[in-house]
Amino acid sequence: GLAPNFALGYNNLANIYYAMGDIEGAIENCDKALDMGFEVHPEFLKLLDRHRGKAKKPAARKSGADKPSTANKTYRKRKADKSA
Repeated sequence: GLAPNFALGYNNLANIYYAMGDIEGAIENCDKALDMGFEVHPEFLKLLDRHRGKAKKPAARKSGADKPSTANKTYRKRKADKSA
């Protein structure tokens, strides 16, 4: 990405993923923002905490072992279609 250390961006992505119903994506991006020292809204953290036991373990997400989300696949397909 253009700004891989932009914590606010990861926070915003977490909110977008949550709104789209992609809880794992929301948790992953929220954790990235937290790791960078961003103060995520406490109520949003509570919402995500309710789902943490149901989502994949953080170690599996951080290792890159899981598949990209559907949103990422769609974005890449659109990007590929535009370049063709």
